[in-house]
Amino acid sequence: GVLQESEIVGLQNACQRRVTDFVRRLPDSILPLELGASRDPLVSMQLSVNPTLSAVLSDALCNGIRHFHILFGEAVVPFGDVSYAEQDGRLKAMQLATALSDIKKTGLHMFHDGISFTLVTPPYLVGNFKELQNALTVSGYQLYCWSLDIRGAKREDIVECWTVMTQARCHEEVSKLGLWGAKGKLFQQAFSDCHTIDK
Repeated sequence: GVLQESEIVGLQNACQRRVTDFVRRLPDSILPLELGASRDPLVSMQLSVNPTLSAVLSDALCNGIRHFHILFGEAVVPFGDVSYAEQDGRLKAMQLATALSDIKKTGLHMFHDGISFTLVTPPYLVGNFKELQNALTVSGYQLYCWSLDIRGAKREDIVECWTVMTQARCHEEVSKLGLWGAKGKLFQQAFSDCHTIDK
């Protein structure tokens, strides 16, 4: 016989529930390398939002990677050009959503309960967090952490962005925050400034 569309959707949902239950019940001894007993990722792959994102992500998933740092890259934004930042943020969110949609076509999305992402946003994209997060969550993926890309960022921009990020954490939009892209004195200074805000 011919299956009705509602029956197909019901079958897909039932299959997804079974896969989800299977992944959740995996014993710690056979968890993928990147998941320890805490279920926190131990291994991650850095991916850039560009036209090759879908292909690279698919290949990584086939090779067992389940956590990804999504980088949006550095951009020189004209000072105070909020319109450019908003448009670029929307574009990046659409590119990310498209890549995740392409993953669905390969069937790899069936493991989305075991896949998580860290979004690494430069300061000019902090205001677009909800759109970027939405690109992940609407597709059924988990946002593990939101990190601030502090490469070349001014101290006052880092402080301003971290304040916005901590507010998002307080509103339970994200559970973990991080700093990315610096080391040495720059990182120590940024960490100190951010730690002061957290108190």
